[in-house]
Amino acid sequence: MRLCRHGFRKELITNAAATPKSYKITKAKEVELKEAYEKAGKDFADADNRLDWLKERYAAQGIDFSQFKSAMERHTDSATVFQGIGLQRRYVNLIVAIEKKDGQSLIDYMTGGKGTAESKLTFDKGSIGSLSDLLGSATLNKVAGMKGGFGHDDGYYKEKLSYGRGETECFANLTDLYGDANPVFGQIVEIFTPRMAKLFKEIVNGMD
Repeated sequence: MRLCRHGFRKELITNAAATPKSYKITKAKEVELKEAYEKAGKDFADADNRLDWLKERYAAQGIDFSQFKSAMERHTDSATVFQGIGLQRRYVNLIVAIEKKDGQSLIDYMTGGKGTAESKLTFDKGSIGSLSDLLGSATLNKVAGMKGGFGHDDGYYKEKLSYGRGETECFANLTDLYGDANPVFGQIVEIFTPRMAKLFKEIVNGMD
């Protein structure tokens, strides 16, 4: 899994504007993301039928919105506590995070952000924690992982004899995410880490 992980680590970090703040690419990405979230929010607010807008936007990424909504209701605190426009806007931000492959914002919008009560309740449910840890282990906590509130700390990957820990964590998290009855988590994995997803499937299918 090492070559596969290294093949997209830089992309995950860049897409989340997680490169050093002094980098021009970081500043450009921050502007790009801000504009994308703002535009989507405006387009959603102006839509004649907001539910159809969400369905179409998710479908464009190969995701059934009803399945995504079901996954969030089962695995997050926000989808069962929030109602109305507040929850709908959360779904708007989530699809933008998926479109832009912005892993940090994806986890933050799923959980409410690191250190919040909502975050703890969400991570206690399971699969969002696995998704956060997958992104964290793939990027050594540059995106999500402990930066998002759930995963292994930096020392875990830096300790002696830690060679391969990132790969091991990736494989374990992929097993959990693909094992979920709802296909949404596997679809998200394939959007964010297509090469890793492909290799994982090849390994698992080879075990049959």
